[in-house]
Amino acid sequence: MVDLRKPDPSRFGGWSIDEAEWEWLKGFCWTHNIKSVVEFGAGTSTLLFSQIVPTLVSYESDTNRIPFYKDISEVLPYKGHDIRIPLQEIDGGKLRTFDLAFVDGPPAMGVPSDGYARMGTMIAAKRCANIVIVHDSKRGGETNSIEVLFKGWKREQCSSSQRGMTVLYKPQVPDNILLTSVVTDNYVELLETFMYSVVRNGEIGTPPWKIIYSEDRLTVENRMKLSNAYPFLFLHRIDKGLYEKYEKGLPRFWSFDAFLEVGTGQKVIFLDADLLCLRSMAPILNYSEGLLGMVSEQHRPSYNAGVMVIDPELQDPQVYEELLATPIDPTRFGTDQQIYNRYFAGSISAMSQSYNTLATEVPKTVWGVPDISNVILLHYIHKPNHPEFKHRLRPELIGLWSSERMKNGKC
Repeated sequence: MVDLRKPDPSRFGGWSIDEAEWEWLKGFCWTHNIKSVVEFGAGTSTLLFSQIVPTLVSYESDTNRIPFYKDISEVLPYKGHDIRIPLQEIDGGKLRTFDLAFVDGPPAMGVPSDGYARMGTMIAAKRCANIVIVHDSKRGGETNSIEVLFKGWKREQCSSSQRGMTVLYKPQVPDNILLTSVVTDNYVELLETFMYSVVRNGEIGTPPWKIIYSEDRLTVENRMKLSNAYPFLFLHRIDKGLYEKYEKGLPRFWSFDAFLEVGTGQKVIFLDADLLCLRSMAPILNYSEGLLGMVSEQHRPSYNAGVMVIDPELQDPQVYEELLATPIDPTRFGTDQQIYNRYFAGSISAMSQSYNTLATEVPKTVWGVPDISNVILLHYIHKPNHPEFKHRLRPELIGLWSSERMKNGKC
């Protein structure tokens, strides 16, 4: 029979938590009122967490340990305890929210060739909990991953751990912010990569994110995929009848629905799906100058609608109806942006170029390579994942997008 009374690191070759670490964890869970835990890497911690929390979900990558986990399952005291093998089950399922995520797997013998360890499990952990604890955090690979993924998170160290146990607290997201984007089937891959980059670079967490869509332009499969992958996302279906007059570039006009958060007092930040986040969006989330913040284009006298910070005062049915009623030339592409520039003329506040830097207008360093040192959001007005448009982009910028896509495990 498995002994629940004390840790037994020898069962796992010395890699599991020891008694001193466990005593510290017990005190932490008590003082922080932890009632639900998701852990990545089952083992001794599974047995010990099972004694103090009513909800425990454990993901494990090593199928060779199935016999032992069956043994564990027989002694887990609550029906809310569940061991899931293999770890890859995370990919297809929606991670619900837990009080604590404990990262102690998959096992990392040494440091991977790219210098990072446990990236996948840390990304999953930060998606489903506001408190994350990483075991073995003194190892180089784990340290590197924490530095990349948890920028701006408050950190504490477990003084009882010789191998390192880092506690990470997600900063609170302002409750008056709503992100919103338009997506069609052709833009799902771009939106996924953008969302991943926002999460990875997030310093203050991720606010709710409204996805504007039409049933005939976004399949049920893609709707489910997005909803399952990103807990902070929710779907908003347009009233298609209101947009029938727009023939060419139809989805571009759906951003008008970003002005429909009437009475919520929320600041809405509209974001095109073909953006890439290179560093914290905190300056954009905290932007508060004027009623409508947009970035001016460098080579023509207009503001680009790819990023818009919309003050709550503009969340008005009259504004929405007048935008829809504004005369347009349906044969011209991009007239949604012309409508914004015309309707809000004199009311637009010019934001920093770093908030919406067009990929075609990225400055160059003295060595002739793109200078993205100050860019927060990079705007790929030509799709980096489409062969037809790749010749219009610098290879370095295509590589930047592809690298982010690969970090998300999609390539």
